[in-house]
Amino acid sequence: MPFGAPHTDSPCRSPARMQPHSSAMLLNCVLPSRCPCFRPPCSIRERIAQEEAVKESALIRQFLDKCAADDAREAASRQAREEARIRYMAEIASQRDERLALYEAQKVEEMRAAEDARRREEFKRRVIEEARRTMLAEHAAALVSGTAGSGAGWLMECVAVLWRVAIRCPWGPP
Repeated sequence: MPFGAPHTDSPCRSPARMQPHSSAMLLNCVLPSRCPCFRPPCSIRERIAQEEAVKESALIRQFLDKCAADDAREAASRQAREEARIRYMAEIASQRDERLALYEAQKVEEMRAAEDARRREEFKRRVIEEARRTMLAEHAAALVSGTAGSGAGWLMECVAVLWRVAIRCPWGPP
């Protein structure tokens, strides 16, 4: 480096140090150890070590950039998985609610059908009971009038029991 030239290889990046030395600094440069930007000449080993350090720092920076990109990609993937899981859980809840509504509707329909069947059976039972009472009344009248055939005594006892049963009926005797 010529005397008074700017020190461009200085680690200091201050613009004042990149300029040629002033006269005040030239006095200090007479004794190079007193110069603020003085660097003794580098040996080959030091220069190779510096180059390797620069390459290593570039590799480290590249590695850190790659790690940051991988982390960002992983975070995006994790976020997408979480959103998919939330959507899946919402779909499951929706399907569960839909099945529950269908089950409740089916249950109500079955209860309505069972009630209709019970009403039909009750009506059928009342009709049969009324017909039975009517037949018993007609038969009892025939027995009382004496138009009944043989075996009338036994039949009279049966009619008397049936009349007692019919009297307990909520609709009353025919």
